[in-house]
Amino acid sequence: MLKIDLSSHTYYYWDGETIPSVTQIIGEWRPVSVYGVEYYVNTFTGHVVDAERFREARDWGNAVHKMLALYLQGKLDESSLHESLIPILEQFDEWMRLNHVETLEIEKPLYNEQYRYAGTPDLICKLNGRLSIVDYKTGSHLMAGPQLAAYCMLYKPLVGKDRYVLHIPRRDSKINMICLRNFTDDWNFFRARLHQYLYLKSKNNERL
Repeated sequence: MLKIDLSSHTYYYWDGETIPSVTQIIGEWRPVSVYGVEYYVNTFTGHVVDAERFREARDWGNAVHKMLALYLQGKLDESSLHESLIPILEQFDEWMRLNHVETLEIEKPLYNEQYRYAGTPDLICKLNGRLSIVDYKTGSHLMAGPQLAAYCMLYKPLVGKDRYVLHIPRRDSKINMICLRNFTDDWNFFRARLHQYLYLKSKNNERL
């Protein structure tokens, strides 16, 4: 049975063993310290971000995700929203209306038994009548393709179906929907990262 610690987004088997997540496996960002100053480095581009700025952006993204999940679940208290979130909610509501979005799963933790990893897609839905998966991004979406391919393999009916990034930038709150095309390449990239992750984990265990 899959268990999840929502505060840290850590997945566990019933016996307490941890399960790697999709974002852990891709490993897009990693923390570094230079002369006692903390930064985050993008593994693929080399882009460096101050740790405080990185955490602020992460917290903002978490707030947007939480708001949209509660809204879709019918549990959102709109009177409690910060004013900066209101335009995003209004645009999201319009996006749903224009694309005839029918929600199927909202942030449901899933597990792939064959490849032994877990993840939580933002939204599985019917979009204009087509089965689709949607991931909200408030920052970089460089690795959205492999991430959504991995999510599709957690929910097999999605394989070969439509994958979308809903980009929600903070400074300019105009929502932009991006369709991801090449499932095969994205899935192969994720599998390569999974093999790397498991290899490095086994080498670290050998040193213990």
